[in-house]
Formats: sequence, structure tokens, C-alpha cells
Amino acid sequence: MNGTDLWVLVSLALSLIWMFDAKRGGAAPKTPLESVMMVVGQMKSWHEPFATLCLVLAATDFGSWPEGLSLLISDVCSFEKLYANARPIGAYPTWLGGVEPTSLQLCFLQLSMAVWRAEKFESTMVRLARSVQRVKEQGVGTTLQRAASDPMENAKPTLWGIGRRVALIVISSCGFAPFMQFVFPTILADEFLCWLGASLSGFMARWLKWNVPVKFDMVVIPIFDLCHFIPVLIKVAMLALLIFSDYSAVMRWELYVVSGLAWTAHNCHLLYSQVFVELPEVFAGLSAGQ
Repeated sequence: MNGTDLWVLVSLALSLIWMFDAKRGGAAPKTPLESVMMVVGQMKSWHEPFATLCLVLAATDFGSWPEGLSLLISDVCSFEKLYANARPIGAYPTWLGGVEPTSLQLCFLQLSMAVWRAEKFESTMVRLARSVQRVKEQGVGTTLQRAASDPMENAKPTLWGIGRRVALIVISSCGFAPFMQFVFPTILADEFLCWLGASLSGFMARWLKWNVPVKFDMVVIPIFDLCHFIPVLIKVAMLALLIFSDYSAVMRWELYVVSGLAWTAHNCHLLYSQVFVELPEVFAGLSAGQ
């Protein structure tokens, strides 16, 4: 078992602990083991900043803060390395200075990825459990009949919901090296900024006693989220088409490309829903209320 395999198991263990803690529903722990699981379970609410902090610590190596942060931010905002043959697959990331990371840096890189991946594992298992529960309620025969009679309505949502989540796990596990090298910092920055934006209004209202305008939550934050989401969409698409088409470690390159395109399709759906459905509805509602 190599290092990445071990950290994939860490991700799986974290996701199971988070699910166990969620089922407890905030009940007081009765054993030391439940106490430990409760503490680890609380990480779920903070997994975005925690994973981001681990990545920043790896990039700066606990000392070169200005230089390390500058390289990391430059990588988040850059698309240059994703063009074909711009940088060999497997080369050390430029945001690590292009040199071999130390053991401590590698540990924080893997920890950052493990926490990020754990949320994807949990989301997949929750979606799978919901589907299994629906099959139990309807019966296997009835479920298959409905899927056969109208697959787009009764089968596609479940298969697509599970498949696109599995794609993220496949890319971050089997395709760990190119994913970490080219895309991961941008994705982590996007998720951290989403978390920050969602938490900002509550922080200002609760701690600073500021009355946050409705437009800030309904217009400013969504537009800000779109701005840092678009680089993710572009980089994941470029990863699938330019990098994975020439990458065959662990499994065939076609599977990487399909996984990357599935992720890209979901990102395109999110972008379309936000730009052409949700924001127009918000603007129409605000205009009607004036």
C-alpha cells in the first residue's frame, strides 16, 4: 500500500465518522470513543478552512510565507501550466517552488486532500443511502419497472447523482498527481471562499452587530462566488481534455477523461442554473419588492 492509498482510507474513515456524528443528532457522548468521534465530527463544519490551512502550510513550509503564498495565489489564478506540454505530468508543482517537498510538506498536502476528499466520500454515501432507502420503500421490482418505463425521470437522476460524485473520488485518488499538481489549489480556494462568503453575513450580524443588506446576501455573494467558480470550471475541463488524455497511471486514460468531463458537465449545470435561473429570479424579486 502506498502513501496515497493510505490517505484515501483516512478520507473514508473521516467520512464515516462524520456520518456517525450526524446520526447522533447532537446527543451527549457516552463513551470515550464517542467523545473522540464527536470532536472529529465537528471538523465537518470547518473542513474547508482546515483543508485550506493545511495547503497553505505545505506551500509556505512554515517559513517562507510571502514567497510561498505568492506562488500559491499565482497558481490559483493561472491557466498557463494546463496547456499541453507546458509542464510535465509528475513534475513538482510550481506552487511548491518546483522542488521535491519535504516529508512535513507532503504530510500536510495529503492531509489537505484527505479532508477535502472525505466530504466527497460522505456526499456519495449519503446519496447512495438515500437511493437504497427509496428502493426499499418501493420494492426492487417496482423500482426497475419505473426505471425501464421512464429512465430519464426515474433512473438518470440517481445514476448521475452518484456517478458525478464518484468521479471526484476517482480523480482525487487514482489521478492524485496531476490533480494536485494542476487543479487542487484553485478548487480549494473556491470552496474556501464559498464557505467564507456564506459565513460572512452571520459573523457581521452576530459579532459586529451590523445589519447586512438583503442585496448583499442575495446578489453580491452569489456574483462573488461565480467569479471564483469560473476558474474551477475551466481548469477541470482543461485537466480532462489536455492532461488526462495523456495520463494512464493506475487505470486507462479514458476513465480519467470521462470522470473529468462528468465533473465539468456538473459545473456547467451549476453555472447555468446560477446565471440564467437563480440570479434572474432574485433580480425580479428585488425589483417587484421596490
